Amino acid sequence: MRTLLFVALCMTSLMASAQFLKIDNSIVASAYSNDQDLPILDSRVANYAVSVGLDYLVRDWFSLSSQIGYMRLEAGQEVDIAPPEFGEITEQQAFIHLNTTFRPHLQKEDVSFFVGIGPTIDILPGDRDVNNNFFDGYTYNSVTFGFKAEVGVVQTTEKLRFGVVGGYLRGFTPTLETDAISLFNDSFTAAITIGYRLQ
Repeated sequence: MRTLLFVALCMTSLMASAQFLKIDNSIVASAYSNDQDLPILDSRVANYAVSVGLDYLVRDWFSLSSQIGYMRLEAGQEVDIAPPEFGEITEQQAFIHLNTTFRPHLQKEDVSFFVGIGPTIDILPGDRDVNNNFFDGYTYNSVTFGFKAEVGVVQTTEKLRFGVVGGYLRGFTPTLETDAISLFNDSFTAAITIGYRLQ
């Protein structure tokens, strides 16, 4: 809760310098990886994500972008030794997702091409238990850290901004773990972004 209050205060302070308020509607194709390269929840499953954010400190060649939103991570695993009714099983959980990216851009009239990179935080709002009993023994971490890399293009009119953004999310700290193994978020995203000029 204290983390969320801190984030809310930061977002409020950024509003004063923000040039654009935006909303992103995304598809997240998520999976997990581990240091042992074991095939555990390594099959990608697509889910919907939505976030609101701000583009600020917009300069001739760069800007900053911060977002907060809802993201559901779901991944699958093929279980060959399980009874026939199992086949591929999945595990999913919803997170509050935050990110800030540094975006160098190339401006061509009203169109901007950019790349971006920056840190992410995923906050688990509920309990830490897994949803699928097959993965008993695993627990979710309440807060995980990672990074986001992205590439996109936006077109800006007098008051509105439209664009598409592709991204890659990778966890630095594990999302799911046991005493023996840690699973890290490994996801791709595709988003449609719509923004409104504040100043």
